[in-house]
Amino acid sequence: MRVATFALAFITLAQGVAAADEFEAWVFLVEGNTISFVKRDYKKKGPPEVPPTTLTAADNVQVLQGSPNPETKKYEGAIVESGLDYPLFKKITAHSKDPKKGRRYHLTTLVTNSQNRITEIRLNNDLAAKIVKVKDDVIKVIQLPGGGFYGGKVDSLALEYRLPDNAKIVKGWLNPETKKFEGTPVEGGLKNKIFDFPVRARVTFDDNAIILIRVFDPAKIPANKVGNGDAARIPGRE
Repeated sequence: MRVATFALAFITLAQGVAAADEFEAWVFLVEGNTISFVKRDYKKKGPPEVPPTTLTAADNVQVLQGSPNPETKKYEGAIVESGLDYPLFKKITAHSKDPKKGRRYHLTTLVTNSQNRITEIRLNNDLAAKIVKVKDDVIKVIQLPGGGFYGGKVDSLALEYRLPDNAKIVKGWLNPETKKFEGTPVEGGLKNKIFDFPVRARVTFDDNAIILIRVFDPAKIPANKVGNGDAARIPGRE
C-alpha cells in the first residue's frame, strides 16, 4: 500500500513540474507580470485561432533585443531597461472582449523555466544593420541577419527610412557580462561625421519607424564580427 501511495505521489509531482522550454509565440497581452500568447504554428501564416495561454513572468524576467548566433548556438541580446513596461507591450492590449477579434499580436520568442514561468522575452522589433547612406533625416539601411547581436557578414537589400525628430542615437558596445548596451549619445545625431562612412549598428523599430540607433564602437566590435569596410577604421586591425 505504501509503495502504491509513493508511486501515485511521484506521478503527481512529475506532472506538476514542467520542463524548461523555448518557443516562438504570438504575444497579444502583457498585463502586470502575466503574458498571454499563442504558440506559433509554422504551417500557418499569422496567429493561429486557438485558445490563448497565459503564464506568469519570473521575478528576474529579462526582455531582450538581439539575435541568435549560429556559430555559438546562443542568443545574444541587450536587456531592455524598462522590462515589461516596454512601450511596445502597451500597444498590444486587447481592443475587444472576443479573443479572436480586435487583437494586435507581436511575434517573439519566449523562454520558460521548470516552474513554467517566463524568464526571457526576445523581441523582434530590433535588427543588426549597416547604415550606408544618410541624407537629411533619411537613412539607407542594409540588414545583417544571422550573426548574433552584431549581425552577420551577408548584406541584404538596402531600404530607406525617415527618422522621427525624437529618434535616439547612441554609440557603444554590448557588455557580455551585464547584457547591457553601454553607450553615449551621438553629438549632432545624423549630422555627426561617423555617418560619413558606412557604420554597423542595431536599429529599433516602432510601427516601421526607427526610434533608436545603437551604433557599434568599431574598436569594440569582436574580431570575428568585423566585416568589409570595418577593419580599416579600427586601430590595430589594419
